[in-house]
Parts: sequence; C-alpha cells; structure tokens
Amino acid sequence: MPFPKKKLSPKEAYLKMTRYCAYQDRCRSEVLKKLEGFDLKTEECEWIVEQLEMEKYLDEDRYARSYVRGRFGTRKWGKLKIGQHLKAKGVDSQLINQAVNEEIDEDAYQEALEGLLAKKMQSEKEQDPYKQKAKIINHLLTKGYESDLIFPLVSQALNS
Repeated sequence: MPFPKKKLSPKEAYLKMTRYCAYQDRCRSEVLKKLEGFDLKTEECEWIVEQLEMEKYLDEDRYARSYVRGRFGTRKWGKLKIGQHLKAKGVDSQLINQAVNEEIDEDAYQEALEGLLAKKMQSEKEQDPYKQKAKIINHLLTKGYESDLIFPLVSQALNS
C-alpha cells in the first residue's frame, strides 16, 4: 500500500522544493515526481516548476552537465550509458549531446577506457582467449563505451 500523500499548500511545497533543488542539481522529472507526493493539482505543480526554473533553482542544462561530470568522473561511465540515463530522466537530447561533448575531454575519455581495460584484464581469470575477450568487451560495453573504440583497443591489448 502506498504512503498517503502529504497535504501541503503550493507555497509550502514551493519552499520545500527550493531546498530540495538547492541541495543538489535536479531535473524537471525528479521535481515533478517529488511534487506528486504533496497532493497538489497539476496546475500548481507546473507553477512551482516554472518558478523554480525562473529563479534558477532548476536548470536542465546545468543538471545535465553536472550529471555527466559526476558519472564520468567517479564511475567512469561511457557517453552512451550517461546519455541513456539522462534520456530516461526526460532530459532533452540536444542538451544531453551538448553536455556530453563539452564536459568530457576526449583524452580523458580514452584514458578512462584504457584504464578500465587494464583493470579488467588483470582481474579476468578466464583461460579460453575467446571467452576472455568476450567478457572484457561485454564489460566495457556495459560501462557505456562505444564499440568502435572498444574492439580495436581490446584486440591490440590481447595481441601484445
């Protein structure tokens, strides 16, 4: 059984959302999801979101850039995985592409991929070279890196 919705006035909900957005960058869908729990009308939710955007508490571009920096910097996710996650949160494709292209340095991206490859090769215990290659490639694909970067790098690493 779901939790009962809190009854808040639009002003109270707005104040709560300013704190929610000030604590950490949020996207529009996260804010709308949070507002669902406050038993507000659709028009009131839209008014709150518009106010948050006007006062720059809520900024999709800033959110996308922050998300890209965070996921690439700490988790070493590739561009594809970052893009999929942002798209699932309802961020505009154009903003996603712009954030990914501007926030990730190509040299750092290649370096991260090579680091993940080296780490996976060290930890991989598979004796069959074909299974080993498949496991390494699958690992890098699930991290969100592009196959056209992965295949030549893995082939080169395993042949040397």
